[in-house]
Amino acid sequence: MTYQNGGKCQFLHNPKTAGSAIKQHIEKNLSQCVNYNMHEEFPGKNRITLMRDPYERLKSAIKYVQKAGHQGEYPYSSPQHKACYDLITSNNSFSELLNTGRFEELCDFDVVFKPQKPYTDNSEILCYEDIDQFNDFVKDNCGCSTEDPLEPVNITKK
Repeated sequence: MTYQNGGKCQFLHNPKTAGSAIKQHIEKNLSQCVNYNMHEEFPGKNRITLMRDPYERLKSAIKYVQKAGHQGEYPYSSPQHKACYDLITSNNSFSELLNTGRFEELCDFDVVFKPQKPYTDNSEILCYEDIDQFNDFVKDNCGCSTEDPLEPVNITKK
């Protein structure tokens, strides 16, 4: 079965919303009706995506950078990445970081800190907090299903 207006569903990876786990799950169980699209690949139609509480998503992105995200090379990717990494790792608290007045200036270029709106425009949306319902979401919107559970890949510790 295909999406309502024809063709496969196009999952659009909104950064910091379980995209790595979703990618593996789609490739293993749902590739017959869902294509996975990285966050810079915006499909024109049949989009489905996840949206996360903005505060929790920002905290997750900051922890990702603190752990040297981007395959452990975050501070070495570019001078911009290094400046953002240095700012984030030099502050003791979330509030302190955001109150520096430099966070947006130094880190806003990175996709993990971009607003979610471009990912949710023209998309069917499932809330990250309801991730356990992903298979039902795909079944309802794409017409295929699996009984295999979505397995966590990257867990951000609180």
